[in-house]
Amino acid sequence: MKYLLLLVAVCFWNVAVSQSTQSTDQIRPQMAKIRQTTDWNDPAAAKKANEEIKKLAQQLSGGKSTFNINPTSATPKSEPVNVLVKATNKDAIVKIADRFFKRSYKQLDAVTKNRYDNEFKSAEKEKFSTGSVKKLTSTGAFLFQFGNDPDEACVYMASAVKINPLDTLSVNNFGAYLRMLDSTKTALSVHLYANSLFTQSPVILTQIGCSYFELKDYRKAEDYFKEALKYNPGFGQAHTALCELYLQNGRWKDALQQLFAAVVGNGMSYGNAHGSFGMIKNAAQNSSSGNSSLTSNITAQNSSGKSDSNDTKGDFWGENKLQIPPEDMLSALDPDANIPDNEKPAPPVPSDNHLKMPDFPLVSKLEDWTKGGAFGEAVNGYQSYMATLTSFNSEFQKVQQAQPAIPPDAILRDYPNERFAIDCILEYFRYQSKKEYKTYAEKVAPLPEQAGWFIEDYFKKHEKYRQEFESCLKTSYDNYEGCMAQCERYEAGSAAREACQQNCVEQKKYSDSECNRLYCLHDCNVANDCNSNMNGVFGQYHRQFAEHKKKQQELLDDLYAFTDKWLAKIYSPYWSKIYAYEINREALGIIGHVYVAYQQAFQGTVTSNCGLNCSEYVIQPPVPIGKVITKEMQGKECPPMGKHKFGFGPCDLGFDCESIEFGCTEGISASIKRNFKKKTTTGFLGVGIKGDAGVLSASAKLGIEITANDNNEVENVGGKMDVSVSTG
Repeated sequence: MKYLLLLVAVCFWNVAVSQSTQSTDQIRPQMAKIRQTTDWNDPAAAKKANEEIKKLAQQLSGGKSTFNINPTSATPKSEPVNVLVKATNKDAIVKIADRFFKRSYKQLDAVTKNRYDNEFKSAEKEKFSTGSVKKLTSTGAFLFQFGNDPDEACVYMASAVKINPLDTLSVNNFGAYLRMLDSTKTALSVHLYANSLFTQSPVILTQIGCSYFELKDYRKAEDYFKEALKYNPGFGQAHTALCELYLQNGRWKDALQQLFAAVVGNGMSYGNAHGSFGMIKNAAQNSSSGNSSLTSNITAQNSSGKSDSNDTKGDFWGENKLQIPPEDMLSALDPDANIPDNEKPAPPVPSDNHLKMPDFPLVSKLEDWTKGGAFGEAVNGYQSYMATLTSFNSEFQKVQQAQPAIPPDAILRDYPNERFAIDCILEYFRYQSKKEYKTYAEKVAPLPEQAGWFIEDYFKKHEKYRQEFESCLKTSYDNYEGCMAQCERYEAGSAAREACQQNCVEQKKYSDSECNRLYCLHDCNVANDCNSNMNGVFGQYHRQFAEHKKKQQELLDDLYAFTDKWLAKIYSPYWSKIYAYEINREALGIIGHVYVAYQQAFQGTVTSNCGLNCSEYVIQPPVPIGKVITKEMQGKECPPMGKHKFGFGPCDLGFDCESIEFGCTEGISASIKRNFKKKTTTGFLGVGIKGDAGVLSASAKLGIEITANDNNEVENVGGKMDVSVSTG
């Protein structure tokens, strides 16, 4: 039971409760009028009305606090010990602080030491003013609560005590540090010294009580907790500590009293309140004594309006006292109208009055959520909830505007304590439900954007692969065009040309198929990766929503568990109906948070036009083998005797059935040849000689020959040596 009470400023509250100068007859009509004239659908008007009603209720009860500390003295489960610890003095606490300072300072790294030294020098420049000392201890307290290095926190808090051992806040914070991480007895002596500096601090008194509690001196712990509440009756941490103490010692009635007080005083977290209430409830159910009826029948008044002598819960809340005389109470609207309300049993709270948390089915895949209709059902469910809420508000407004049916001389009993308690509990659960939804919303807010990042990444890659695919198809077509042009070298209608063209078609078909395979191999994989990542994000939402629903369900259950006890104490049909609606309005608010959380929108998964089975595109098919074009398929070549060559001085002109060639040789040899059948052009450059003998001439040449087709593609490059004879 270590409550970290470091950052609460040391102060005390002077409570001066002014007594109301109005009579009860004047106050009651005012409260009824506020109830009937307020527009409860307007949050601002509702809040203002509740505040006014609370003030009037406090005046009606004489200005006294609803929560008074008067626990019983039941025997603890374990025998307490008597701890004898004396308060340390000024010199001693400085020595203690110095010892801890030196020990912790040695553990700091250079960066942390430098940071502290600068802070200390800053305080020194201010001549260790009160503000600078409080800044040091507050920095240490902050680091202790939210940091991860206790030694760094210690040097700040210890140095503040060394500088000014009379500063109560510094001493309190240092003592809290000792209680959490070192000796509880040493911390106790420090806090006793702090108490000697300022005797009316609820924070310090509660710290002392916590130390005694940890040392099992329960009597002293209880005394100090009560002392803290003496100076601040609404100090929630003291109520919480007392609740823990009573739970530890089996004092279930006292624990329940302090639990309610802690909840109303906002001194207990919801988790602690939920757990403590469960412990009390289980203990009451398992008890064989009269205490077993504690949580279900807590007042059990007799006909005289007095409770049984063991009913300390009723005494604690002041419920065993008649708030107003029986003759002023509202008579029940039944044949027994002459029986005073205090002599009638409280009407049971109908079991069907409790609203139930609806089912919120969750699908495991994002595809089912977006494309399977689950999200649409969530939206429809929310619209149905809003229709229910609108109908409820309309009914509630009629209930609030209804006038109580009372005899002419009767006065409506106000039940200020019960109503005020319910109002506080409703406010508490309203706050907790909103807080839980806010926490949930902060956790899931980035999720749709994260899913959107994966989609954006997919479409960027998809566009890249699409462009590569189009470029691949263009290259395939260009190669096809070049191939078909090559086929024109063969004679039209020949088997060679037909085979060549068929090879070109098959090659293009294979190339196009490869372009598509490579595109799909990439696009299919990135689409599946995108959808897998998006489903991972959706899974985070799935888990967060399930946890949120669970916590809101606990809030809904505890809302009724806490309010049912108070609603059962209101005998008035008029007020019972109003507050039954009030409670269900908060229940609808809790359920509404789950409905809002449920309809979480996500972008749908992506779909690749290549499908989902990427394995189909992994294996590359074999390259097709083209038909071999033989000479027979090409047709007859020009006959050897069909070639002719004529000389013109150093130059020659030759031709045959498919080509013509012109060249000159005179030391340097050059020629150019055009083949009309093969659609090629051949150029030669080298050296050579030529001789004439009448009508005959002979030449010899040596050089390089290059052959290119009509697509400007080089088909052959090589050396050539030629000896020829021509006529001229």
